[in-house]
Amino acid sequence: MARFLTTTAPIARNRRVVTALGDSRIAAIYNDPSKRTKGARSPLNWANALSDQRFTIVETFGISGDRTDQMLSRIDPAIATGAGLLYLQGGVNNIGAVASTGNYTYTHGVTGEVVTIDTVAAVTFRDLRTMIEKARMAGMAVVVEQEVGSGGFNTQEKVAATLELRSLMAEYAETATDVYLHDALPVVMQPALSPTALGYRAGYSYDTTHCNSRGGYRWGKSLGVLLRSIVPISYPLLLNNAIEVFGARRRQVLTNPLFLTANGGTANEGISGTTPAGWTISRTGSATANISTSGRSDGSGNDLVIAASYTATGEIVTVSQALEAPGLGMWNSRVAVGDTYELVAQIEVTEATNLAAIWLQSGAVAGTGSQVDCFDLFGVANEVGMDEPGVLTLRTRPFTVAAPITNSYPYIACSIRAVGAGSGSCTFRIRQIALKRRMS
Repeated sequence: MARFLTTTAPIARNRRVVTALGDSRIAAIYNDPSKRTKGARSPLNWANALSDQRFTIVETFGISGDRTDQMLSRIDPAIATGAGLLYLQGGVNNIGAVASTGNYTYTHGVTGEVVTIDTVAAVTFRDLRTMIEKARMAGMAVVVEQEVGSGGFNTQEKVAATLELRSLMAEYAETATDVYLHDALPVVMQPALSPTALGYRAGYSYDTTHCNSRGGYRWGKSLGVLLRSIVPISYPLLLNNAIEVFGARRRQVLTNPLFLTANGGTANEGISGTTPAGWTISRTGSATANISTSGRSDGSGNDLVIAASYTATGEIVTVSQALEAPGLGMWNSRVAVGDTYELVAQIEVTEATNLAAIWLQSGAVAGTGSQVDCFDLFGVANEVGMDEPGVLTLRTRPFTVAAPITNSYPYIACSIRAVGAGSGSCTFRIRQIALKRRMS
């Protein structure tokens, strides 16, 4: 009898699972230490929102101020997450630390060598390549950001070092397998500031080195084009049919998530029009909003159309629903202790002349001191954000329902909040918002 030798090939890593490694630009993925607030200054969050949330971001490894030699110790933990795609960025702090004037240098944290303005590009590239190669050998694909520089790079030698690093990385990525280079410089940086200086386009940065919400959006829109070409859609995240409304074994627990019942909700002061059942629409300050619904051609439900007007920076129009307790120490009957939920929504922004931020928010409160809040695309009111039409698919981090505190009225609150950047308007259509119970 013939014998056949068999080999077991390693299981390919899933590119839809993403980790990130880098400096403060990577740290901006989350706005809080618990990593439940996905921020609007992060291009990766915008890229995901503009790409149907096709990838899941697991633990990330960004530390503000880090040079690439300081990142080297975190490549192994990044690989150990099991992610199939590494998003890598670094270099600005290396170049920022060296200069010939004043003889500014730094000592490499691994090799001990003294790095100067003349050697910084080669050393930085070597560090980045070391991390990329370790990830590749572990079966990961790597998306690495070209260094775009900083407004502080206003000397010829710093610009030259930046250009040298960019050239080294471009030539390496030209032939490296599963290495994808993204370059945001033409998108977010001024095209002709001067031959010896770099700087962000007006309104794209809050401190000359980091993106604000609008810079994050523009960068993320460009990054999303690349990611969509290498990351397939994983699974249908959103509700696809009216059968998925509340009632089917608590798979989805909000009332009227597709706005099939177009009236019967609550419109607070300053809100006009008809609010869909189960939902409350409110404002802060003197903002106003006109509400209407528009049927979708596939018959699955209605779009909730909100035309908001603002009089001052920071005013908010909120669409919300709360699953409130029927009594002390009791959860709403639709949820149970130990359930894990994620909030998802799809929003089409049709006019955004004065939009600071539009974010998705979920909050679970079991009692005093037990609140858990999760956000997607959280932004600050004193920055401008998305400024053109587009469709955002948003998804909060999962949260688990805790045991209620005896003398409290537990509740879960879900909302979409649109924040004005000053006097002006914005119009958006909410296609759906659903609180989905996960199996794990």
